[in-house]
Amino acid sequence: MKIGICGYGNLGQAIELKIKKEGTDELVAIFSRRENILSKFGTSIFKIEEAKKFKDEIDVMVMCGGSQEDLLWQSPLMLKDFDIIDTFDTHSKINYHKKNLEKVCNEFGHKAIYSCGWDPGLFSIIRTIAGNIFENKPQTFWGNGVSQGHSEALRNIKGISDAIQFTVPNEAILEQVKEDVTKVPEENEKHKRMCFIS
Repeated sequence: MKIGICGYGNLGQAIELKIKKEGTDELVAIFSRRENILSKFGTSIFKIEEAKKFKDEIDVMVMCGGSQEDLLWQSPLMLKDFDIIDTFDTHSKINYHKKNLEKVCNEFGHKAIYSCGWDPGLFSIIRTIAGNIFENKPQTFWGNGVSQGHSEALRNIKGISDAIQFTVPNEAILEQVKEDVTKVPEENEKHKRMCFIS
């Protein structure tokens, strides 16, 4: 399969590494909104606006931009010329994103797999399956770890030069859920969001 990557942050670089390591697919090109960046593997990097020149050379475009701003416009744009896969994960805007993609799919005849990252995505599937097997509602606790999406949201606030957000499980709530599997905590009870900003 011939693949394109749109967005060359952490996710785009990880996809490139995976393609190069496995060697079963061909990475045709990377497209970025940033200028003067280089691929560690020597893959050619072009501006996003140049992607349409490759529409006959790429089978699928993997969308690796951020959900807060990038994918809302980049996924519909790329979908005009390519089948796409994206990892849009702003839960409250998924229906909005889906409707936008459906319009483009219907108009241009391409296909989109969207919101297929960790959550929503893989963990959503696991919760759906587990929720139909077990009586209690499955709960997901994240961390300890860095949240790329929340960190990006912080960095996009005017006046912030750099930021990182750590997600830390609320141990008291976690223990309550372990003791009583019927307990359904509020989402904002489950974690602490530790934000470090400069």
